[in-house]
Amino acid sequence: MNSHLQQHDYQPSSKGLYAMYGAMDADVSRQEINEIYANLNGYKDLKTYEFAGHENYLLKYKQQWVADVSSFLDRLP
Repeated sequence: MNSHLQQHDYQPSSKGLYAMYGAMDADVSRQEINEIYANLNGYKDLKTYEFAGHENYLLKYKQQWVADVSSFLDRLP
């Protein structure tokens, strides 16, 4: 895993964690995302934006982002 990812503590909140990944991200590989996701405990979900890079998904994909996050929040245990 890259050192820039190791410096973060990836622990979900008591409710859950919604992870997002841009499939065209030049900074973070799919393998890194898979490793992070696999090591998360608790309720979680991972959304991949196929045509996104390392960017703000809310700005570029606002409607989809709002729908995805709302759906995740509605499913929280």
